[in-house]
Amino acid sequence: MDVSKNQRVAELIAELKNSRKIRNQSHFAEIVGSDKATISEIVREQIDVPKKLFGKILEAFPEISPDWLESGEGPMFRRAEPSDPFPVHVEGDYTNFGNQKVSIMSPEVMSYLREEQRQSAVHLSQIDRLIAIIEHITGTPFHRTDGK
Repeated sequence: MDVSKNQRVAELIAELKNSRKIRNQSHFAEIVGSDKATISEIVREQIDVPKKLFGKILEAFPEISPDWLESGEGPMFRRAEPSDPFPVHVEGDYTNFGNQKVSIMSPEVMSYLREEQRQSAVHLSQIDRLIAIIEHITGTPFHRTDGK
């Protein structure tokens, strides 16, 4: 059994919980689309980490470094890239958070808001896919009222 991968998953869950990106281990399992029992067995080192789990983790939490997750090398989290869809730029006493200018807050609050914004973007993407399916099935264009 590859204990180091199990330990990294446990460490990741603890860090995500501390940064309030997840509520608990069950919430982590829900977000990555895994069974709660499987995650529990991984953390308790009773089973090996399934290969597909790392892909699910990286899909759900793109800020996690793939190198760290796979091998333990480098930092746990990647630095924000210029293509980051939700950049945060600090300017004086304010920061641009998405399209809003807000006062500087604690890292925990900023992390929570970034996760909420990420989840909103995922939900909007899912809605857009459902609209496309409905349009395809009905053959009728869907007219949005939000201007998009």
